[in-house]
Amino acid sequence: MLETRRPDQLRLPLAEDSRRALQAFQTLSYLESHLVGLNMSWGPGGSVGYELASGIPAVRDDSDLDFILSAPRKLEITEAQDLWRMISSAPGKVDALVETPLCGFSLKEFATTSRRKILLRTADGRVLGSNPWNLSNGEDS
Repeated sequence: MLETRRPDQLRLPLAEDSRRALQAFQTLSYLESHLVGLNMSWGPGGSVGYELASGIPAVRDDSDLDFILSAPRKLEITEAQDLWRMISSAPGKVDALVETPLCGFSLKEFATTSRRKILLRTADGRVLGSNPWNLSNGEDS
């Protein structure tokens, strides 16, 4: 039987004890303790998510943590900046992706860019936009 798990269902207790010392798992542990009150679902993707979901070792010493945040509601820029500051203070490198109902984008780029438009990954390809929660023909309104 095939079992599906969402990123928000993958947490450090699923990791083998012998693997928890790896930097990516230490970073996950840090985020788990610092994001307790976050009112959006999140979890690991990439090699950490794969290993936690499958039990098959995939994380290496130099692996970063792919962080996936589900944001069905608009994330205000100040909220994104606060979240990025906390995430970027984690002990290891974090690649943070935000997923909206319409697209995905880099939390770092959204929180730190001075440009009006950021790269949005949509089902139709990559486009530049400034509002990932309201797209119209690749542009936002």
